[in-house]
Amino acid sequence: MASTTQPQLTTMLAAPNTDAGAMERLMLLETMTPARRDYNREDSIQAMRIMRQTIENRLRTPSQYGAPDAKTETDVIAVGNQFAGFGSYPTLDADLSGLLQEILDIAQSSKDPRHLKFAQFVSDAITAATEAISPGARYADATAWRTHNRGSPGGRFRLIASLQGNDFYATNPVPPLPRHHRHKYEHQHR
Repeated sequence: MASTTQPQLTTMLAAPNTDAGAMERLMLLETMTPARRDYNREDSIQAMRIMRQTIENRLRTPSQYGAPDAKTETDVIAVGNQFAGFGSYPTLDADLSGLLQEILDIAQSSKDPRHLKFAQFVSDAITAATEAISPGARYADATAWRTHNRGSPGGRFRLIASLQGNDFYATNPVPPLPRHHRHKYEHQHR
């Protein structure tokens, strides 16, 4: 008789005031849940990994993304209106807080028929927030995401993937000044 393995669920997310805890909550609230018909687990964890890569890339050059004083992943997540409902993190707005609790309740309730899918969803967020990032990640240049079909975050961004209700973007490099402008500035600074 074939055995079936059930996902191991850590019933507690990391503390909200830790980087892992902030990323786990962001991923759970920004990724399509298993309640949706078009949910796909492989795409879901890939989306979470791209979110993690985005946070790490923004942390490398925080001033470019409106967080000049960011020193941690949590700092990137909590800055201003970068991620809706996270501007006062670790306090979440009421709607997000309620949705997070619903996700965790379903994941922990063996009486709910959606239990296993939600338990795996939570487990995947924990994994994506804590695993080592591969230097050869498929979307290593990710720097932003928006809800699918909401448009680009700005002129310097290019679409690199669409997964589980989100469009992911990379930042295009700043083009160099035309040669005649560089020459003008070089003389001024000698």
